[in-house]
Amino acid sequence: MQMLGRFVVGTLGAFCLVWLAVFAYGLLIEHLPITRNWWRAHAPIVYGFEILVFVPFAVVIALLSRRLFPRRAAASAFACTLAAVAVLFVPTAVASYDLLLSSLKMNAEFILTFVVGVPLIVLAIQRWRPRPS
Repeated sequence: MQMLGRFVVGTLGAFCLVWLAVFAYGLLIEHLPITRNWWRAHAPIVYGFEILVFVPFAVVIALLSRRLFPRRAAASAFACTLAAVAVLFVPTAVASYDLLLSSLKMNAEFILTFVVGVPLIVLAIQRWRPRPS
C-alpha cells in the first residue's frame, strides 16, 4: 500500500511539473517577438527552446522520483512520467484516434524528454552520487 501511495504522489507531481513545463513553453512562444513563419523555417532553434524549457522540469521530476523511490527509482520514474503523459493525452484520445496519432507524432520530442529522459537522468544521478552507507 505504501508503494501505491508513493506512485500516486509521484504521478501527481510528474503531471503537475509536465503541465507547468508545457505552460512555460507556451508562454515563451507567445511572448517572444518572433513570427510564426520564422519558427517553421528554423526547426532546430525551436528544438533548442524546447530543451531549454523542458529539461529543467525533467531534472526536478528525476530528483523527486529519486527521493520518493529509494529502490528502483529509474523504473518508478518511468512509470510515473508515463502515467502523467498518458493522462495529458487522454482528452486528445477521447476526441479522435487519428488526432491522437498525429499529436503523438508531433510531440515525440516532448514525450521522449519526459518518458525516456527522466529515467535516464535518475540513472545518471545514481551513478554520480554514491549511496549513503
